[in-house]
Amino acid sequence: MTWRSNCHADDEVAGGFHDAGDHAMFGLPQGFTASTLGWAYYEFPDAFDDLGQTEHLKMITDYFCDFFKKSTKLNGDTVTNFLYQKGDGTVDHSYWGPPEQQGSGRKMFWTSNGASEIAAQYAAALAANYKNFGNAEDLKYAKALYKFSKQHNQLAPNNFYGSNSLKDDQAWAAGWLAIATGDNSYVNDARS
Repeated sequence: MTWRSNCHADDEVAGGFHDAGDHAMFGLPQGFTASTLGWAYYEFPDAFDDLGQTEHLKMITDYFCDFFKKSTKLNGDTVTNFLYQKGDGTVDHSYWGPPEQQGSGRKMFWTSNGASEIAAQYAAALAANYKNFGNAEDLKYAKALYKFSKQHNQLAPNNFYGSNSLKDDQAWAAGWLAIATGDNSYVNDARS
């Protein structure tokens, strides 16, 4: 949009989508949105193709997945740290103005042992994007984030999108990893 300019370009990790009408970037709705868009394309690729929207959808899901990968620090196939939220919601909600004028120094929320529901949602989105469009790096990160989620089993500390369970998110990720890989161990995880 010509009447808007870039915003939050100096964040520690670039990218992501603003949440609702505010400027915080919460991991749970981003992961859910990206995985649901991937599911829509997986189920109805002809509809997207017939409407000429496949490339547009791919651009959006790639943008999400690029952000999820930039938000994840790997050591081999192990997640050592990942960013599950950008911007403090309380601080953000006290600012009413365009995001490009919000300023710098937004708080980044990293974890090395939690936010398992968000890691699982990121994993689901990455696995769906791999299945739909074939980027091998998406699958690598999906597997690592899913493993991280199961290893720690800790909910993110968040008073905006609090979750009282992570099992649904882990089952969702396991289902997508089963579809993406054909590995029945993910099916067993989803069932349990």
